[in-house]
Amino acid sequence: MAPPRIVLFVVALYLVVSVSNLAWAQSATTGAIAGVVKDTSGAVMPGVTVEAASPALIEKVRVAVTDDQGNYKITELRPGTYSVTFTLPGFSTYKREGIELTSGFTATVIGEMRVGALQETVTITAESPLVDVQNVRDEKVLSREVLDTLPTFKSTGGFMAVTLSSASPGTQDVGGNKGESVATMRIHGSLTGDLRWKLDGMNWTTVLGTGSTRTHRWNTVGVQEVVVEAGGTPENETGGAQLNYIPRDGGNRFSVYSFSNYTHSHLQGNNLTSALRARGLSSAPGVDKIWDYGIGLGGPILKDKLWFYQSNRWWGGSEIQPGQYYNRTVGSMVYTPDSSRPVISSNWAKDFAGRVTWQVAAQQKISFSDNVQRNCNCVSVGGANASAIVSPEASTNSDNFWNQVAQSTWSYPATNRLLFVAGMSYAHFPQNSHLVFGTTPQFIGVQDLGTGYLYNARSTLTTVTDYGENRRRDTINEQFSTSYVTGSHAFKTGVQLMQVLDNENSYIPNDLTYQLRNGAPSSIIEWASPLVHNTRVRSYALYAQDQWTIRNLTATYGLRFDAFRGYVLPLNLPPGQFVTALQCSGPTNPPCTQVQVPTGRFLAARNYPPVDNVPRFKDLSPRLGVAYDLFGNGKTAVKMSLNRYVAGLGVGTPQSVAPALAIVLSTTRTWRDDNGNFLPDCDVQNPTVNGECGAIANSAFGTPVVNTTYSSDTMTGLGNRANEWQTSAGIQHELRPGVAVNVTYYRTWFGNFTVTDNTGVTPANYDPYCITAPVDPRLPGGGGNQVCGLYDIQKVYFGKVSNLITKAEKFGKQIDHYNRASRSTTTTASMST
Repeated sequence: MAPPRIVLFVVALYLVVSVSNLAWAQSATTGAIAGVVKDTSGAVMPGVTVEAASPALIEKVRVAVTDDQGNYKITELRPGTYSVTFTLPGFSTYKREGIELTSGFTATVIGEMRVGALQETVTITAESPLVDVQNVRDEKVLSREVLDTLPTFKSTGGFMAVTLSSASPGTQDVGGNKGESVATMRIHGSLTGDLRWKLDGMNWTTVLGTGSTRTHRWNTVGVQEVVVEAGGTPENETGGAQLNYIPRDGGNRFSVYSFSNYTHSHLQGNNLTSALRARGLSSAPGVDKIWDYGIGLGGPILKDKLWFYQSNRWWGGSEIQPGQYYNRTVGSMVYTPDSSRPVISSNWAKDFAGRVTWQVAAQQKISFSDNVQRNCNCVSVGGANASAIVSPEASTNSDNFWNQVAQSTWSYPATNRLLFVAGMSYAHFPQNSHLVFGTTPQFIGVQDLGTGYLYNARSTLTTVTDYGENRRRDTINEQFSTSYVTGSHAFKTGVQLMQVLDNENSYIPNDLTYQLRNGAPSSIIEWASPLVHNTRVRSYALYAQDQWTIRNLTATYGLRFDAFRGYVLPLNLPPGQFVTALQCSGPTNPPCTQVQVPTGRFLAARNYPPVDNVPRFKDLSPRLGVAYDLFGNGKTAVKMSLNRYVAGLGVGTPQSVAPALAIVLSTTRTWRDDNGNFLPDCDVQNPTVNGECGAIANSAFGTPVVNTTYSSDTMTGLGNRANEWQTSAGIQHELRPGVAVNVTYYRTWFGNFTVTDNTGVTPANYDPYCITAPVDPRLPGGGGNQVCGLYDIQKVYFGKVSNLITKAEKFGKQIDHYNRASRSTTTTASMST
C-alpha cells in the first residue's frame, strides 16, 4: 500500500471512530479476569470494586464492580502479568498478585473480604489459574517465552509441530529447511480449507481457493503470543484452526529483543550408502543453509500515553535437491546435467514492522500496526514447491514484493460494564513469478515425454503457479461490536465485513512447448497465453452471544449469520503481443530487470461478460456451550459444546466459472522435424497441416467451452453452503499448582456434499460386459468363472462431457464423520504435550 493510502486508511478509521455511537468490536483476542467475591462466612458480596492492573495495559488499570450475585468480570485485557485488588469500605483490601493471563483465557480469581480498616491490605501471591471455568473454546497458546524456548524453527510449521491436536500434512519440515513453505493445518477433523490466519483477531489471508492460503509469512519478533483456536465463539466463520498472532505493544520502559540462528550443510549427515549409489542415486536431500535473525525495539514515546514497538526479521532455508542439477546447455533442445552444480531451492523472507499504541483519552485507546515484507520461493523445484522432474531454468522465482498488512483497532470502555471496540485492516499481496536466471524471453520450454523431464523454460500454463507479473490480491476487513458485561452476565454483538480483490495473469514465453520423446522431436503444444481473469468477493456476518453465570454454571449461547457473494468482472482484452515481465539473475535475493516477452500469438481480441452470484450464500449457525465449575474453586471444569460452522470459501468458486478461464488453454500437433534442425518448420498459427506440423488436435483451441455448470442449490440460497457441525465434551482439572490435565472427546460431521454428474451420458449409454477370471485356487471356486456387472461406454458417447455439479443427496446419502478423544497436560509455561 502506497503512503497516501496509509494516510487515507488512518483518516478513515479516525472518522469512523469519531462519529460512531454504535458498538464496534474486533474478535475476542484478549484475556479476561472473572470470579466471585465472598466474606469470611462464605456470603457473596455485591458492590466490591475490583481493579486489574498490569504493565501490559497502557491505561494501567481496568475496573469492575461485583453484581448482586457477588460476581465480576473484566474483559479486553492484553496478555501479561496482573494484580487484582478488591476494595469495599469497612473491609480490608484484598490483593492477588502474579496472575499470568493469555489471550482467549478467562482467569478465575476469587476474592475474600474480611472486616477491617481499608488501609489494611491482605496480599496473596499464588500460581496463575490454569482452568477456564467459563469458556468452552478449545485453544492452545504459545507465549513469547515458549516461542523463544522451543527448539524449533520460528515458523508456522515449527510451532504447528508442537501444538496439540493439530497437524501439518504434507512436507516434513526439519529445523526450518522448508522455510515457510509448510502452511496447512487441520484440527479436530476440520478441513485444511477452513484454516484462517489472523492478526489480533482480524483475517489477513489472500483468500485464494477456499480462503485458507497466504503468501505473507509472519514476523514473530513482533509477536507476544500465538493462539491456535478451534472454532469456538460466533466471531469465527469456520470450524478449522484459527491461527491468531497477538502483537507486542511496547511498554513504559525501553527494551531490546534479538536472536540469531544459523546452520549449513557441514553440520548435517546423510545416509547415502554405496548401495544407494550403485542404484543410481548420486546425491541425497540435504540442507544448504538455514538462517533466522531478528531484532526488536520497544518502549514509550510518551509514558502512559504513547508506546511503540518496531521489529525486523530475516529468515529462510535452502535445500539441495537430490539428483537435480543445473542445465549446462540452457537455450538448446538438449538437457545436459552439470554434476558440479546441484540444484538448490530457497525459501526466504525479510520483514519490517511497526506498531503504535496510543491512549487517546482516559478511556479510549487506538493501535496501528504495519508490516512490510518481501519473500520468495526461489527456484521452485522439488520438495514442497513443485515436481521433482523440473530443471531449474524451467521453474519460477515466486517473488512476492512488497507484501503489506496494515491494521488499526480502537477500544472504548464507556463504563465498567459497556465496551466498544473497532477494527480495520488492509492486506496487499502482490505476487510475481519471474523468469529464472539463465532463461531469456526467447527460450521455449521443452518436455521429454520419455523421461518426463521439463527444461529450458516453463512448460505449463495454469492460473497461479506459472510465469506471471503484477498479480494483485487485496483483502479489506472491518469488524465492529459491543459488549455489555456484568459479573454474572456478558452479552456481545457485532458485524464483520470483508472485501477481496483478485487479479491474476499467467503466460508462456512464445506460447509454445516443444515435446520430445527420448530426445527426438515428437509434437508441439500451443498455449492460449496470456491467461487473465479478475474475481471479487464480498461478505458480511452478524453475530450475537449471550453468557450467564449462575453459581457454578456458565451457559453460553450465540447465533451467527453469514452472507457470502462472489462475482467475476467483465474483461475486454486486445490481441496479445507482448508481456512485460521480470528476469532475475540469482536464487537468493535476486536482482531483477524488466524485459518484454513475446506472447499472445494465438489469441484474437476477447470480450468476456461479468458473472454475478457465484456463489451467493446465506447461513445461520448456532453456537452453544456449557461449563460447570465442579467444586466451585476454579480448579475443575466440566465442559460441553455444540457448534455449526460454514465451510471456508474464497475466490476459488468464482474462478471456476470465470468465462476467461473457460477457454481451451492448449492443443497439440505432431512435429516431424524432417530436416533434423530441432525447429518446427511450419506456420504454427495455421491450424491445418503445413510444413513439418500436423493439424491442431482441438479445433476449439483458444475459444470458451463450458463443460461444467452448477445447479442453483449449490450456488445460492439459505443453508446451501457446505458446512460442518462440531461437538465436544470433556473435563479439565488442575492437579496441583502449575499443572492441569484436560481430557476431551471431539466429534465433527460435514453436510451439503456435492457431486459431479455428467449429464451428457445416461446409464443407457453404457453396454454391459463380462470378463473371465483367471484360474487360480486362491479365487472363489478356483476361478475361471465369468465376472459380470461391468459396463463400457458406447463409442458414440465416448468423450461427451456436460458436467453438472449438484447436491449429493439426490443420489444417496453421503457421510463424513470424525471422532477422537484427546488428552493433554498444561503447565504454567503454557505448553501442551
